[in-house]
Amino acid sequence: MTFYKSTASVIFWQFANQSFNAIVNYTNRNASVGVSDEQLGTAYVAATTASVVTALGFNRIINSSPSLSQGIVGRFVPLLAVAAANCVNIPLMRQEEIKKGISIETSSGADAGLSTEAAKAAIAQVSPAPLP
Repeated sequence: MTFYKSTASVIFWQFANQSFNAIVNYTNRNASVGVSDEQLGTAYVAATTASVVTALGFNRIINSSPSLSQGIVGRFVPLLAVAAANCVNIPLMRQEEIKKGISIETSSGADAGLSTEAAKAAIAQVSPAPLP
């Protein structure tokens, strides 16, 4: 947060953070459901845009208010930006799971088919965003 003072540093650090988060979200997806390069790109660009807009917007609001700019509130801007990005990134990254479902198994390990409800439950465990 020390390097979070200028607009350029906000953009750089949010870009760096979302690059890392995109990799984490991609590796945490259900591999039984494919995701296209276009979907990955869309999720990445949308999440990065959401984080930068959130960070710059909150910074502008905080800097325009003397009572806010002197307090600890500004320290939470990066956290809010990352949360906003994850609300966008995770559902977009895993939208095929929501649409098509994920593989489920019986307790004995036999394939029981695909379940969209299981996909929604799995994604809801890692996403702060509400699912349809």
